Amino acid sequence: MDLTELCTTENIAYAIFAILAVVVLFFLLKRVAGCIIRTVLFVIALAIMAYIYLYYIQEKAPEGAPAAVESVE
Repeated sequence: MDLTELCTTENIAYAIFAILAVVVLFFLLKRVAGCIIRTVLFVIALAIMAYIYLYYIQEKAPEGAPAAVESVE
């Protein structure tokens, strides 16, 4: 196999297509991963806020205010 067989139009077109596919795949994975990371961070932030509300703010509620969580003591 010599160099002229490797540099055919079909091989060059295939190589360009493969490079473009890798670039598109990279950008898609980057966007999806960024979205997943933002979603996970948002859920963690919601869980932290719910914990703070239920265990710190709720305990300091004025007398007679309805409690969101009934404590078992």
